[in-house]
Amino acid sequence: MNLLSTTNQISTINYRAYYFCCNLDHVLYDEANLESRLKVDYAYDFQDEYFDNEIGFINFMLNSDFAVNGEYKDTWNFLKEELNSLGRYSNFHLFFNDFCEYIKDEYRDVL
Repeated sequence: MNLLSTTNQISTINYRAYYFCCNLDHVLYDEANLESRLKVDYAYDFQDEYFDNEIGFINFMLNSDFAVNGEYKDTWNFLKEELNSLGRYSNFHLFFNDFCEYIKDEYRDVL
């Protein structure tokens, strides 16, 4: 991840790596190591909440307490410190600004 987090381009394609805690349920619901059935239930709940609700999803990612503050490089530096990579953190919210030219115009107002 050290190499991938510092790579901006692969061939001629812009590239960025984003991080979620190893357990998505930990990031989204602050509950780690759920049993399989609960993971599935939570995944369906998440899908139901944000299916056809792109602005809600963007707001959720931008304003969640797991979103690491700072610029791209700063967030990766934080994630690499001590045991932060095991915490409930993500820098995925940066994606929306980093690649906003690929996001529909009506969603850019949220940014």
